[in-house]
Amino acid sequence: MISNEDAAQLLAGLDLGSTVAESDNLLETARVETSVFDDLLADRVDLIPGTKGSGKTAIYRMFVDFLPQIMLTNKKIIIAHGVQQRQDTVFLAYKNEFDKLTESDFVDFWCIYVVSLAYEQFIRNDRFKKLLANCTEEIDAFRKAYCDAGIPDFDHPKTLHQILAWALNVLARLKPKVVWKQPADVGQFEFSLIGGGPPVRGHAQP
Repeated sequence: MISNEDAAQLLAGLDLGSTVAESDNLLETARVETSVFDDLLADRVDLIPGTKGSGKTAIYRMFVDFLPQIMLTNKKIIIAHGVQQRQDTVFLAYKNEFDKLTESDFVDFWCIYVVSLAYEQFIRNDRFKKLLANCTEEIDAFRKAYCDAGIPDFDHPKTLHQILAWALNVLARLKPKVVWKQPADVGQFEFSLIGGGPPVRGHAQP
């Protein structure tokens, strides 16, 4: 029978990983694939909400750090991510800019950002050149749509931080507008300065 002292030393020498997913060195081999993991893997969900400590970062690491090659080989899916690393604060750096965006602006921003990520992490990524060798027409069509949308094509790769800053800049440049407030505080009108843009919007005070 093992003594309490020997048992304590044995337990003290065990590596049980970390309670924080960002620094857990055993996550790849000792991960628990929950129903949420299975739903995301099977493309049954688009968002994974959860409070702090509910396992969102663990799932992020599983897909970004451990599964990209498996997903590419078995499912022909490429994992692209919108932050540089876990707990990335890049979005907080532009909090003031985000606070000024309307709901419509947010939709436009995410469209620009996601398309830019696809271009930088997929189209321009040397890892996928061989896989895309027979997709010249599709890539040309993507680049044409990219250009037609007014999104510039840079001559060198961009970091996620640069893409984010640039997407906000493009959003402001592509959506210039004039706001006219009527006298007597009865409301205001917004006029888009882009040809073929959405109708003029009016906001009347009750």
